[in-house]
Amino acid sequence: MTGYQRHVQSGSRDALGGIFTDVWRCYAKMAPGDKQEFIVQTVPDTMSTLKNTMQMESVILIKQGELGWDKIKHYFV
Repeated sequence: MTGYQRHVQSGSRDALGGIFTDVWRCYAKMAPGDKQEFIVQTVPDTMSTLKNTMQMESVILIKQGELGWDKIKHYFV
């Protein structure tokens, strides 16, 4: 694998990142105890071109049962 493709149909997929000031990668993975963790990645790496204009942490971990908004709302104030 050499990168990630945005899950958008049509030819606008490649131009989509240019429309927004921020582009994050969000995904889930299994955690100990058969629980899920949700990850918001906000900075680019070798596999994805992401943008972050709010000086957010590079990776935001949201554990099962936590509200994601509670983890990021202070960046919007």
